[in-house]
Amino acid sequence: IRAKANIAECYIYLKQPDSALAILEPLYRKAKQEHFYRLSGSMAILMGRIYADKKMPDKALPLVQEALQDAKTTGMPDSEAEALMYLGILNKKNNEATALQNFKDATALADKYQLHMIGWEAWFELGEFYYEKNNHAEAIIAYKHSVTLIDKNSANIYGGEDARKTYQSSGKKPELYARLISSLSATGATEEAWAFAQKTQQEAIKDLLGNLHADA
Repeated sequence: IRAKANIAECYIYLKQPDSALAILEPLYRKAKQEHFYRLSGSMAILMGRIYADKKMPDKALPLVQEALQDAKTTGMPDSEAEALMYLGILNKKNNEATALQNFKDATALADKYQLHMIGWEAWFELGEFYYEKNNHAEAIIAYKHSVTLIDKNSANIYGGEDARKTYQSSGKKPELYARLISSLSATGATEEAWAFAQKTQQEAIKDLLGNLHADA
């Protein structure tokens, strides 16, 4: 089961989601039947992300809810935080109160267990929630927390060069700094906004050098 799930992940990275789903859907049912909850939970998240990208929240939401339950069953706080984050993203459009609680629960878990890898994304998504409501004060708090975790991650990436390269190429990182700079500017903190603008340039250079090193 695990080997086939790894093949499905490869299809996702190759941007072939339908091929990934063709493997994951029957495999997920088998993993649930065999009580392989760690595997079924990770597969549920993957499928949920695919359906979310396809703008099919009705299929994505129950899968991510299943992933959350599997993570709780197996006692995996990182998977639980990830599922909560995606639930927040999925609930944001139609159930704002639930989405906000999802994001808060995800960030609380990330902080409690020092889950830096999922933590910076969870805090970023919480910041996005506040930013979209023009609540710049709360957005700044969340974005700054995310930046702090990024700084910690930059020197501590598990999984070798492939993991480092994937992390460095995350499209959320430049968006995070842009949002933070925008929120700081909106609240009149122009000097601090300028400081983060300079930091953004430094991060871009470091990521470029990191990618060149990984490709060498």
